[in-house]
Amino acid sequence: MYELRLEKEIGKEIVKKCGCIPLAIKAIAEDHEINTEQLVRSLLVGVGHGKVSQVLDLSHIKLDKITIRDLWHWITSQKHLAYLNLRNVTKLVELPDSIGKIWGLHILILGECKNLKKLSALITSIPKLTVLDMGNCPLLQCLPQGLLRLSNLQELYGFKITSLTDVEGCHLGEPRGLSSLLVMQMEIKEEIH
Repeated sequence: MYELRLEKEIGKEIVKKCGCIPLAIKAIAEDHEINTEQLVRSLLVGVGHGKVSQVLDLSHIKLDKITIRDLWHWITSQKHLAYLNLRNVTKLVELPDSIGKIWGLHILILGECKNLKKLSALITSIPKLTVLDMGNCPLLQCLPQGLLRLSNLQELYGFKITSLTDVEGCHLGEPRGLSSLLVMQMEIKEEIH
């Protein structure tokens, strides 16, 4: 109990100094010799409530003690979030519809999420998205249709080629209409019959 109270106090101090939840949560936790997950949990239970965060890097965090529902509720409350890194978050199975609430998001990194199976179709309604990384997500079968709505998309990693019979997935021809697209990395799966 003492540790959590100490973490909350440190979290409040960090938020007070920065005016927001900082970019390098992990670095700050290391500086104070605090478990990163506990610091994130402290921020989730109210330290960061009502504060503005533009960058959030939760890469490689197991999040064993935080529910994904609570995490997404908190993430989507960050209305000015521009950069969200969830690389290798093992507990992430699905990107919920609430992702569409983060209108200012420019960069979304989901790469190496080994358990990620599904992306919400509302991912295509984020108007400022310029980088989308879903590389090396083996359980993710496809991107949702509507990729053309991401008119500012410049980099796309982990594009999955779907069969023509797949009615929900984005097909190979769809990215061709993205005039701002500069980089596209595809993942081609060999089908076993």
